[in-house]
Amino acid sequence: MNSSSLILEFFEDVFVPYYNLGVGQSKRFRGFIRRFNEFAGSEAKLSDFNSETVAGFRGALRMRGLKPGYVSDVYNSIVKLWALAYQMEILDERSKPGSYRGLKFFRLIEAGDPSGELLKTIVAESGKPEGSITLMRWAVSWLSLVIGRPATVGDLRPDLIEAFLAQVKACNQGCTKSIRTWIRAAWWAAHKADLCDPPSGRDSPWENLTTIIHTAPPLVMDRIPEASKSHLIADYLRDSYFACRPGLADTSQHQFNVAVSTFGKYLNRPAVLSDLNNQTVGSFLVALNQTTKSAVATTNKNREHLLAIWRDAHSRGLLLTGPLVKPMAEPERIPTALTLDQLKQLRRSIPKIKGDFDGLKKCDLLRAAFSIQYVTAARLGAVLALTFGDIQGRDQERPARANC
Repeated sequence: MNSSSLILEFFEDVFVPYYNLGVGQSKRFRGFIRRFNEFAGSEAKLSDFNSETVAGFRGALRMRGLKPGYVSDVYNSIVKLWALAYQMEILDERSKPGSYRGLKFFRLIEAGDPSGELLKTIVAESGKPEGSITLMRWAVSWLSLVIGRPATVGDLRPDLIEAFLAQVKACNQGCTKSIRTWIRAAWWAAHKADLCDPPSGRDSPWENLTTIIHTAPPLVMDRIPEASKSHLIADYLRDSYFACRPGLADTSQHQFNVAVSTFGKYLNRPAVLSDLNNQTVGSFLVALNQTTKSAVATTNKNREHLLAIWRDAHSRGLLLTGPLVKPMAEPERIPTALTLDQLKQLRRSIPKIKGDFDGLKKCDLLRAAFSIQYVTAARLGAVLALTFGDIQGRDQERPARANC
């Protein structure tokens, strides 16, 4: 094999066995080589791999009005052939690929991409619109954050991506679906460059969420001081949080204690300050809502109390980071209302009530309360709390009559 060999021969004899291409991938490459032959005007040789010819080929594809993504796919595939021919020293230094950084690209593949530079290159050269490339980079940065190092092409495998998405969901991030979409887009881009297997179907459901979370790598942002690993939240609540809030009502203190107790039951041990991290608190809220069938409002109330303690501990330097856990979306509450017939029936039953109260007939008092509530839509407690001083001797006094 030398520089005068046909590109198609090099592809069949060297490229296909080197990358172990399947039937579909081989067919796609042959189509790209056929386009390059058409541009060259004859059976193209390896010596046709030079910056001027390859750049002109890409320009010709663009002039034909083909989709940018397809043009980029054809161009990258041709350059990949070029890079392998150069790496195997079939082409000399004068034919070194430069426009696509082909040699660097090839060496990153051979090195296993430890710095994540290859994945960044794949995303940048994917041929997608600039906005899509930005979103893929954003999703890859999330993956790097979760695994605690630069994400590489080798990280694009089902088990790790599933655990990664579970951690994001455990933090109740509203962007989980977007991250899943764009990390899969980056995955497909790496697959089109023949660097990894394609994404397998749709992502699996979340029924094993807790197991996945606890076996996944910890979030880097949740690393915490050693001292907080033995400080009970209940002790901190009593000795520090409540002590700085002497005006806090007893009912509010009780609600805080209930939230901490519920959190401890989920952990099967007394909760400590180090448990206040996005991964643990997020998975607790998901489990509370799913396993105990707790109302979403109750789950969010527990979140508010835990996050209040968390922020206070963070402000004192006991925790390095503050919370990122988002509240769950609460369904709209539709009040149960009486029908018009029920209101009429209630109105007609009032005169049947017997007895007096403080010199007034009970039926008259109830009729007045009913009329006020019907006209003003005030809460029942507010109506029952009214006194005669509230409604007598005022210019605004009006007789309240219900139309039923």
